[in-house]
Amino acid sequence: MGDANTKVCKGCGVEKPLSDYYWSAPNKYGKRYPQSYCKPCFNKQVKERKKDGRYKEKSKQYRKENKEKIRLQNYRNKIERVYGITFEQYQQMVESQGNKCYICGVRAEETPKGVLSIDHCHQTDAVRGLLCDRCNTALGNFDDSIENLSKAIEYLRTKERWIISEGDPKKRYLRIGEISSMLKRNTKKIRKITLENGIGHKRSGGYFFTNDDLRLIEELLKLDEVATYTSEYEDEVFTDLKGHEGAYIISNYGTIISCQREIDSDQTESGKKIVPTIVLRPSLDQYGNARVILRTNKRSKAHQVARLVWESFMGEIPKNHSIKHINGINPDNRIDNLTLESRVDLRKRQKKNPKRGETNWQAKITNAQAQEIREKFASGKYKQCELADEYGISRPAVNRIIKRISYK
Repeated sequence: MGDANTKVCKGCGVEKPLSDYYWSAPNKYGKRYPQSYCKPCFNKQVKERKKDGRYKEKSKQYRKENKEKIRLQNYRNKIERVYGITFEQYQQMVESQGNKCYICGVRAEETPKGVLSIDHCHQTDAVRGLLCDRCNTALGNFDDSIENLSKAIEYLRTKERWIISEGDPKKRYLRIGEISSMLKRNTKKIRKITLENGIGHKRSGGYFFTNDDLRLIEELLKLDEVATYTSEYEDEVFTDLKGHEGAYIISNYGTIISCQREIDSDQTESGKKIVPTIVLRPSLDQYGNARVILRTNKRSKAHQVARLVWESFMGEIPKNHSIKHINGINPDNRIDNLTLESRVDLRKRQKKNPKRGETNWQAKITNAQAQEIREKFASGKYKQCELADEYGISRPAVNRIIKRISYK
Protein backbone atom coordinates (compact mmCIF):
# COMPACT_ATOMS: atom_id res chain seq x y z
CA MET A 1 0.00 0.00 0.00
CA GLY A 2 1.11 3.53 -0.68
CA ASP A 3 0.20 6.78 1.07
CA ALA A 4 -3.34 7.96 1.95
CA ASN A 5 -3.85 9.59 -1.44
CA THR A 6 -3.17 6.41 -3.49
CA LYS A 7 -4.56 2.90 -3.70
CA VAL A 8 -3.59 -0.35 -5.45
CA CYS A 9 -6.17 -1.52 -7.99
CA LYS A 10 -7.47 -5.02 -7.37
CA GLY A 11 -7.78 -5.62 -11.12
CA CYS A 12 -4.54 -4.40 -12.71
CA GLY A 13 -2.42 -4.30 -9.52
CA VAL A 14 -1.13 -0.80 -10.22
CA GLU A 15 -0.99 1.85 -7.49
CA LYS A 16 -3.01 4.85 -8.63
CA PRO A 17 -4.25 8.13 -7.09
CA LEU A 18 -7.75 8.15 -5.56
CA SER A 19 -9.00 10.42 -8.33
CA ASP A 20 -8.74 7.39 -10.69
CA TYR A 21 -11.38 5.47 -8.68
CA TYR A 22 -15.16 5.66 -8.47
CA TRP A 23 -16.50 6.37 -4.98
CA SER A 24 -19.29 4.56 -3.19
CA ALA A 25 -22.52 6.15 -1.96
CA PRO A 26 -22.46 7.54 1.61
CA ASN A 27 -23.15 4.95 4.30
CA LYS A 28 -25.30 5.55 7.38
CA TYR A 29 -22.49 7.54 8.95
CA GLY A 30 -22.08 9.76 5.89
CA LYS A 31 -18.70 8.31 4.87
CA ARG A 32 -17.70 7.43 1.29
CA TYR A 33 -14.98 5.02 0.14
CA PRO A 34 -13.18 4.44 -3.17
CA GLN A 35 -14.02 1.30 -5.15
CA SER A 36 -11.65 -1.68 -5.23
CA TYR A 37 -11.11 -1.35 -8.98
CA CYS A 38 -9.84 1.70 -10.86
CA LYS A 39 -12.09 3.34 -13.45
CA PRO A 40 -10.69 1.49 -16.54
CA CYS A 41 -10.93 -1.92 -14.80
CA PHE A 42 -14.39 -1.17 -13.43
CA ASN A 43 -15.68 -0.10 -16.87
CA LYS A 44 -14.16 -3.23 -18.41
CA GLN A 45 -16.04 -5.43 -15.92
CA VAL A 46 -19.32 -3.66 -16.64
CA LYS A 47 -18.88 -4.16 -20.42
CA GLU A 48 -18.15 -7.87 -19.93
CA ARG A 49 -21.27 -8.29 -17.80
CA LYS A 50 -23.43 -6.58 -20.39
CA LYS A 51 -21.86 -8.59 -23.20
CA ASP A 52 -22.53 -12.06 -21.76
CA GLY A 53 -26.06 -11.05 -20.70
CA ARG A 54 -25.86 -12.61 -17.22
CA TYR A 55 -26.15 -9.29 -15.42
CA LYS A 56 -29.11 -8.19 -17.58
CA GLU A 57 -30.90 -11.54 -17.11
CA LYS A 58 -30.30 -11.46 -13.36
CA SER A 59 -31.60 -7.88 -13.11
CA LYS A 60 -34.66 -8.77 -15.20
CA GLN A 61 -35.40 -11.80 -12.99
CA TYR A 62 -35.08 -9.70 -9.83
CA ARG A 63 -37.50 -7.05 -11.14
CA LYS A 64 -39.97 -9.79 -12.11
CA GLU A 65 -39.89 -11.42 -8.67
CA ASN A 66 -39.96 -8.17 -6.66
CA LYS A 67 -42.46 -5.97 -8.52
CA GLU A 68 -44.32 -4.87 -5.40
CA LYS A 69 -41.13 -4.21 -3.45
CA ILE A 70 -39.68 -2.05 -6.26
CA ARG A 71 -42.96 -0.16 -6.70
CA LEU A 72 -43.17 0.70 -3.01
CA GLN A 73 -39.50 1.69 -2.90
CA ASN A 74 -39.94 4.01 -5.89
CA TYR A 75 -43.02 5.56 -4.29
CA ARG A 76 -41.12 5.98 -1.02
CA ASN A 77 -38.26 7.76 -2.80
CA LYS A 78 -40.74 9.99 -4.66
CA ILE A 79 -42.38 11.06 -1.38
CA GLU A 80 -39.06 12.14 0.09
CA ARG A 81 -37.77 13.75 -3.12
CA VAL A 82 -40.89 15.62 -4.31
CA TYR A 83 -42.88 16.42 -1.17
CA GLY A 84 -40.07 16.69 1.39
CA ILE A 85 -41.64 14.36 3.99
CA THR A 86 -40.43 11.01 5.30
CA PHE A 87 -42.21 7.73 4.73
CA GLU A 88 -42.97 7.53 8.45
CA GLN A 89 -44.81 10.87 8.28
CA TYR A 90 -46.76 9.57 5.29
CA GLN A 91 -47.74 6.46 7.29
CA GLN A 92 -48.99 8.66 10.13
CA MET A 93 -51.21 10.58 7.68
CA VAL A 94 -52.60 7.29 6.34
CA GLU A 95 -53.47 6.09 9.85
CA SER A 96 -55.05 9.42 10.83
CA GLN A 97 -57.35 9.33 7.75
CA GLY A 98 -58.13 5.62 8.08
CA ASN A 99 -56.45 4.91 4.71
CA LYS A 100 -59.34 6.74 2.96
CA CYS A 101 -59.63 9.78 0.70
CA TYR A 102 -60.39 12.86 2.81
CA ILE A 103 -63.10 14.10 0.37
CA CYS A 104 -64.96 11.11 -1.12
CA GLY A 105 -63.94 8.46 1.43
CA VAL A 106 -62.78 5.85 -1.12
CA ARG A 107 -60.25 3.39 0.30
CA ALA A 108 -56.70 3.23 -1.05
CA GLU A 109 -57.17 -0.39 -2.19
CA GLU A 110 -60.05 0.70 -4.46
CA THR A 111 -57.93 3.25 -6.38
CA PRO A 112 -56.13 2.26 -9.63
CA LYS A 113 -52.67 2.71 -8.07
CA GLY A 114 -53.57 1.10 -4.74
CA VAL A 115 -52.27 4.11 -2.76
CA LEU A 116 -53.59 7.59 -1.97
CA SER A 117 -52.08 10.65 -3.63
CA ILE A 118 -50.44 13.40 -1.60
CA ASP A 119 -52.26 16.73 -2.02
CA HIS A 120 -50.10 19.84 -1.64
CA CYS A 121 -50.45 23.58 -2.15
CA HIS A 122 -48.96 24.63 -5.49
CA GLN A 123 -48.00 28.05 -4.10
CA THR A 124 -46.33 27.13 -0.80
CA ASP A 125 -45.62 23.41 -1.55
CA ALA A 126 -47.06 22.57 1.88
CA VAL A 127 -48.58 19.07 2.19
CA ARG A 128 -52.31 19.24 3.07
CA GLY A 129 -53.49 15.64 3.17
CA LEU A 130 -54.19 12.44 1.24
CA LEU A 131 -56.74 12.23 -1.60
CA CYS A 132 -57.64 9.76 -4.33
CA ASP A 133 -56.51 10.53 -7.89
CA ARG A 134 -59.95 11.81 -8.98
CA CYS A 135 -60.35 14.29 -6.11
CA ASN A 136 -56.73 15.45 -6.34
CA THR A 137 -57.09 16.06 -10.09
CA ALA A 138 -60.39 17.88 -9.56
CA LEU A 139 -58.80 20.34 -7.11
CA GLY A 140 -55.97 20.92 -9.56
CA ASN A 141 -58.42 21.63 -12.39
CA PHE A 142 -60.13 24.24 -10.22
CA ASP A 143 -56.70 25.84 -9.48
CA ASP A 144 -57.31 25.33 -5.72
CA SER A 145 -59.79 28.22 -5.96
CA ILE A 146 -62.51 28.29 -3.27
CA GLU A 147 -64.46 30.77 -5.42
CA ASN A 148 -64.54 28.42 -8.44
CA LEU A 149 -65.55 25.49 -6.25
CA SER A 150 -68.37 27.53 -4.71
CA LYS A 151 -69.65 28.46 -8.17
CA ALA A 152 -69.56 24.80 -9.21
CA ILE A 153 -71.62 23.80 -6.15
CA GLU A 154 -74.16 26.56 -6.87
CA TYR A 155 -74.33 25.45 -10.51
CA LEU A 156 -75.13 21.85 -9.55
CA ARG A 157 -77.83 23.02 -7.14
CA THR A 158 -79.66 25.35 -9.52
CA LYS A 159 -79.36 23.82 -13.00
CA GLU A 160 -81.90 21.17 -13.99
CA ARG A 161 -80.92 17.91 -15.56
CA TRP A 162 -81.48 16.83 -19.17
CA ILE A 163 -84.12 14.20 -18.33
CA ILE A 164 -86.85 15.79 -16.24
CA SER A 165 -88.61 13.64 -13.65
CA GLU A 166 -92.05 12.64 -14.93
CA GLY A 167 -93.34 12.00 -11.40
CA ASP A 168 -92.78 15.51 -10.06
CA PRO A 169 -95.34 18.04 -11.50
CA LYS A 170 -93.07 20.97 -10.58
CA LYS A 171 -90.30 19.65 -12.87
CA ARG A 172 -92.44 18.18 -15.63
CA TYR A 173 -92.45 21.17 -18.00
CA LEU A 174 -89.64 23.03 -19.74
CA ARG A 175 -89.46 26.55 -21.13
CA ILE A 176 -88.27 27.21 -24.67
CA GLY A 177 -85.08 28.85 -23.38
CA GLU A 178 -84.18 25.69 -21.45
CA ILE A 179 -84.74 23.55 -24.55
CA SER A 180 -82.54 25.93 -26.54
CA SER A 181 -79.66 25.53 -24.07
CA MET A 182 -80.12 21.74 -23.89
CA LEU A 183 -80.15 21.22 -27.66
CA LYS A 184 -77.66 24.06 -28.29
CA ARG A 185 -79.87 25.56 -30.98
CA ASN A 186 -81.23 29.03 -31.75
CA THR A 187 -84.40 29.96 -29.82
CA LYS A 188 -86.05 31.50 -32.90
CA LYS A 189 -85.61 28.31 -34.91
CA ILE A 190 -87.10 26.21 -32.08
CA ARG A 191 -90.06 28.61 -31.70
CA LYS A 192 -90.69 28.44 -35.47
CA ILE A 193 -90.71 24.62 -35.47
CA THR A 194 -93.01 24.40 -32.42
CA LEU A 195 -95.54 26.85 -33.94
CA GLU A 196 -95.52 25.14 -37.37
CA ASN A 197 -96.09 21.69 -35.86
CA GLY A 198 -98.35 22.65 -32.95
CA ILE A 199 -95.97 21.45 -30.25
CA GLY A 200 -96.25 22.71 -26.68
CA HIS A 201 -98.83 23.42 -23.96
CA LYS A 202 -100.11 26.95 -23.39
CA ARG A 203 -100.29 27.87 -19.72
CA SER A 204 -100.00 31.02 -17.69
CA GLY A 205 -96.65 32.57 -18.47
CA GLY A 206 -96.29 31.19 -22.02
CA TYR A 207 -95.70 27.82 -23.69
CA PHE A 208 -94.26 24.84 -21.84
CA PHE A 209 -92.94 21.51 -23.14
CA THR A 210 -92.67 17.95 -21.84
CA ASN A 211 -89.92 15.37 -22.33
CA ASP A 212 -91.82 13.89 -25.28
CA ASP A 213 -92.02 17.36 -26.84
CA LEU A 214 -88.27 17.73 -26.29
CA ARG A 215 -87.49 14.53 -28.19
CA LEU A 216 -89.87 15.46 -31.02
CA ILE A 217 -88.31 18.94 -31.36
CA GLU A 218 -84.85 17.35 -31.55
CA GLU A 219 -85.95 15.05 -34.40
CA LEU A 220 -87.60 17.92 -36.31
CA LEU A 221 -84.44 20.02 -35.96
CA LYS A 222 -82.42 17.19 -37.52
CA LEU A 223 -84.83 16.97 -40.47
CA ASP A 224 -84.81 20.75 -40.90
CA GLU A 225 -81.01 20.92 -40.98
CA VAL A 226 -80.78 18.05 -43.47
CA ALA A 227 -83.37 19.79 -45.68
CA THR A 228 -81.32 23.02 -45.49
CA TYR A 229 -78.20 21.21 -46.68
CA THR A 230 -79.93 19.16 -49.38
CA SER A 231 -81.59 22.28 -50.81
CA GLU A 232 -78.16 23.28 -52.14
CA TYR A 233 -78.21 20.12 -54.28
CA GLU A 234 -81.63 20.47 -55.96
CA ASP A 235 -80.80 18.17 -58.91
CA GLU A 236 -79.68 15.34 -56.61
CA VAL A 237 -81.77 12.54 -55.08
CA PHE A 238 -80.86 11.63 -51.50
CA THR A 239 -81.39 8.33 -49.68
CA ASP A 240 -80.11 6.66 -46.51
CA LEU A 241 -76.59 5.30 -46.79
CA LYS A 242 -76.80 1.52 -46.69
CA GLY A 243 -75.47 0.18 -43.41
CA HIS A 244 -75.48 3.67 -41.83
CA GLU A 245 -79.20 4.49 -41.78
CA GLY A 246 -80.01 7.52 -39.63
CA ALA A 247 -76.37 8.64 -39.49
CA TYR A 248 -75.52 9.43 -43.14
CA ILE A 249 -77.44 10.15 -46.36
CA ILE A 250 -76.05 9.91 -49.91
CA SER A 251 -77.12 11.32 -53.28
CA ASN A 252 -77.03 9.87 -56.79
CA TYR A 253 -74.16 12.33 -57.47
CA GLY A 254 -72.00 10.93 -54.66
CA THR A 255 -72.64 13.72 -52.13
CA ILE A 256 -72.58 12.33 -48.57
CA ILE A 257 -74.07 14.26 -45.63
CA SER A 258 -73.47 13.37 -41.97
CA CYS A 259 -76.71 13.95 -40.01
CA GLN A 260 -76.83 15.51 -36.56
CA ARG A 261 -76.86 12.78 -33.92
CA GLU A 262 -75.55 11.77 -30.52
CA ILE A 263 -72.45 9.56 -30.53
CA ASP A 264 -70.25 7.92 -27.90
CA SER A 265 -67.23 10.00 -26.92
CA ASP A 266 -64.38 9.66 -24.42
CA GLN A 267 -63.88 13.45 -24.42
CA THR A 268 -66.98 14.28 -22.34
CA GLU A 269 -67.88 13.31 -18.79
CA SER A 270 -71.26 11.90 -19.84
CA GLY A 271 -69.65 9.73 -22.54
CA LYS A 272 -71.90 11.28 -25.23
CA LYS A 273 -71.41 14.06 -27.78
CA ILE A 274 -73.70 15.71 -30.34
CA VAL A 275 -72.20 16.02 -33.84
CA PRO A 276 -73.69 18.64 -36.22
CA THR A 277 -74.94 18.13 -39.77
CA ILE A 278 -72.07 18.53 -42.26
CA VAL A 279 -71.26 17.64 -45.87
CA LEU A 280 -68.33 15.21 -46.05
CA ARG A 281 -65.44 16.28 -48.26
CA PRO A 282 -63.86 13.21 -49.92
CA SER A 283 -60.13 12.75 -50.40
CA LEU A 284 -58.36 10.91 -53.23
CA ASP A 285 -56.39 7.70 -52.71
CA GLN A 286 -53.29 6.69 -54.69
CA TYR A 287 -55.43 5.49 -57.60
CA GLY A 288 -57.52 8.67 -57.82
CA ASN A 289 -60.66 7.14 -56.26
CA ALA A 290 -62.70 9.40 -53.96
CA ARG A 291 -63.10 8.08 -50.44
CA VAL A 292 -64.62 9.26 -47.18
CA ILE A 293 -64.21 8.22 -43.55
CA LEU A 294 -67.39 7.04 -41.80
CA ARG A 295 -67.67 6.60 -38.04
CA THR A 296 -69.56 3.71 -36.41
CA ASN A 297 -69.46 2.78 -32.71
CA LYS A 298 -66.27 4.72 -31.90
CA ARG A 299 -64.54 3.24 -34.96
CA SER A 300 -63.65 5.08 -38.15
CA LYS A 301 -63.20 3.35 -41.51
CA ALA A 302 -62.44 4.64 -45.02
CA HIS A 303 -64.92 3.76 -47.80
CA GLN A 304 -64.84 4.32 -51.57
CA VAL A 305 -67.58 6.76 -52.56
CA ALA A 306 -68.30 4.88 -55.82
CA ARG A 307 -69.07 1.66 -53.94
CA LEU A 308 -71.29 3.50 -51.43
CA VAL A 309 -73.29 5.10 -54.28
CA TRP A 310 -73.78 1.79 -56.08
CA GLU A 311 -74.76 -0.15 -52.92
CA SER A 312 -77.25 2.56 -51.83
CA PHE A 313 -78.99 2.95 -55.22
CA MET A 314 -78.37 -0.28 -57.17
CA GLY A 315 -77.88 -2.95 -54.51
CA GLU A 316 -75.06 -5.21 -53.39
CA ILE A 317 -71.94 -5.57 -55.54
CA PRO A 318 -71.48 -9.19 -56.76
CA LYS A 319 -68.42 -11.16 -55.73
CA ASN A 320 -65.29 -10.71 -57.90
CA HIS A 321 -66.70 -7.50 -59.38
CA SER A 322 -65.60 -3.88 -59.04
CA ILE A 323 -66.92 -0.45 -59.98
CA LYS A 324 -65.85 1.05 -63.31
CA HIS A 325 -66.12 4.75 -64.20
CA ILE A 326 -67.50 4.98 -67.75
CA ASN A 327 -65.78 8.29 -68.66
CA GLY A 328 -62.51 7.20 -67.02
CA ILE A 329 -62.61 10.00 -64.42
CA ASN A 330 -62.42 8.30 -61.03
CA PRO A 331 -63.63 11.21 -58.86
CA ASP A 332 -66.85 11.46 -60.97
CA ASN A 333 -69.18 9.28 -58.90
CA ARG A 334 -72.57 10.02 -60.51
CA ILE A 335 -74.67 6.88 -60.64
CA ASP A 336 -75.01 7.32 -64.43
CA ASN A 337 -71.21 7.19 -64.72
CA LEU A 338 -70.84 3.91 -62.82
CA THR A 339 -71.08 0.33 -64.07
CA LEU A 340 -70.02 -3.11 -62.87
CA GLU A 341 -66.91 -4.82 -64.21
CA SER A 342 -65.55 -8.27 -63.44
CA ARG A 343 -62.02 -8.61 -62.12
CA VAL A 344 -61.02 -10.55 -65.27
CA ASP A 345 -62.23 -7.74 -67.55
CA LEU A 346 -60.49 -5.20 -65.32
CA ARG A 347 -57.11 -6.94 -65.71
CA LYS A 348 -57.55 -7.24 -69.46
CA ARG A 349 -58.40 -3.53 -69.75
CA GLN A 350 -55.45 -2.50 -67.60
CA LYS A 351 -53.10 -4.67 -69.61
CA LYS A 352 -54.43 -3.35 -72.93
CA ASN A 353 -54.54 0.33 -71.94
CA PRO A 354 -52.05 0.91 -69.11
CA LYS A 355 -52.23 4.38 -67.62
CA ARG A 356 -48.66 5.46 -68.28
CA GLY A 357 -47.21 8.84 -68.97
CA GLU A 358 -49.64 11.69 -69.32
CA THR A 359 -52.65 9.31 -69.27
CA ASN A 360 -52.04 8.66 -65.56
CA TRP A 361 -54.18 10.91 -63.37
CA GLN A 362 -51.15 11.69 -61.18
CA ALA A 363 -48.98 12.82 -64.12
CA LYS A 364 -47.37 16.22 -63.62
CA ILE A 365 -45.84 16.61 -67.08
CA THR A 366 -46.78 15.61 -70.66
CA ASN A 367 -45.07 13.08 -72.91
CA ALA A 368 -43.56 15.96 -74.95
CA GLN A 369 -42.01 17.46 -71.80
CA ALA A 370 -40.57 14.06 -70.87
CA GLN A 371 -38.90 13.87 -74.30
CA GLU A 372 -37.48 17.37 -73.78
CA ILE A 373 -35.95 16.23 -70.47
CA ARG A 374 -34.20 13.31 -72.19
CA GLU A 375 -32.84 15.55 -74.95
CA LYS A 376 -31.56 18.23 -72.54
CA PHE A 377 -29.84 15.67 -70.35
CA ALA A 378 -28.25 13.96 -73.41
CA SER A 379 -26.74 17.30 -74.50
CA GLY A 380 -24.65 17.33 -71.30
CA LYS A 381 -25.57 20.95 -70.43
CA TYR A 382 -28.08 20.12 -67.70
CA LYS A 383 -27.91 18.14 -64.47
CA GLN A 384 -30.80 16.05 -63.17
CA CYS A 385 -31.39 18.37 -60.20
CA GLU A 386 -31.60 21.40 -62.57
CA LEU A 387 -34.16 19.63 -64.74
CA ALA A 388 -36.17 18.68 -61.67
CA ASP A 389 -36.37 22.33 -60.55
CA GLU A 390 -37.26 23.50 -64.08
CA TYR A 391 -40.17 21.09 -64.57
CA GLY A 392 -41.37 21.01 -60.95
CA ILE A 393 -40.79 17.29 -60.33
CA SER A 394 -38.44 15.32 -58.07
CA ARG A 395 -34.91 14.28 -59.04
CA PRO A 396 -35.76 10.51 -58.81
CA ALA A 397 -38.66 11.19 -61.22
CA VAL A 398 -36.20 12.77 -63.70
CA ASN A 399 -33.93 9.74 -63.33
CA ARG A 400 -36.80 7.34 -64.13
CA ILE A 401 -37.74 9.43 -67.21
CA ILE A 402 -34.14 9.39 -68.51
CA LYS A 403 -33.90 5.60 -68.03
CA ARG A 404 -37.34 5.22 -69.71
CA ILE A 405 -38.80 3.48 -66.68
CA SER A 406 -41.64 6.00 -66.83
CA TYR A 407 -42.94 7.94 -69.86
CA LYS A 408 -41.64 5.20 -72.19
